[in-house]
Amino acid sequence: MDVQKFQVVLSAKDFEKTTAFYGAILGLPVSHSWDRYDGRGAYFACGDAFIEVLDEQSAKHVEILEHGDRVGVTAKALRVGVQVSEVDALHRELEKSGERPTPLVDVPWGHRSFRVADPDGVVLTFYAERDV
Repeated sequence: MDVQKFQVVLSAKDFEKTTAFYGAILGLPVSHSWDRYDGRGAYFACGDAFIEVLDEQSAKHVEILEHGDRVGVTAKALRVGVQVSEVDALHRELEKSGERPTPLVDVPWGHRSFRVADPDGVVLTFYAERDV
């Protein structure tokens, strides 16, 4: 398999709140967005990958286009891991913004990390490598 791009696609119950979380709170830049008859969406650049946020109308439209009337496969357990250079600084910024990240932890496999949930309950783990 030759992977050329990786993305995480999220269906947001509250599009404004979710896009504000990824854009204004986490500081991810919007690389592309749209507001059309079939719904709204936004791509947030995330290193070499991106996070795509769709409103419910757009997510339903994509489901119909990609799967027709077949039952779609819905992820029940998703956690997104994001490596950052300054995990402690990001943790402080999130606390200042009113978000509730978990405490920072140093795990045995060499990461310093914390978790925070987006407005739709998607758990993000932010981590930085550390010397073990």
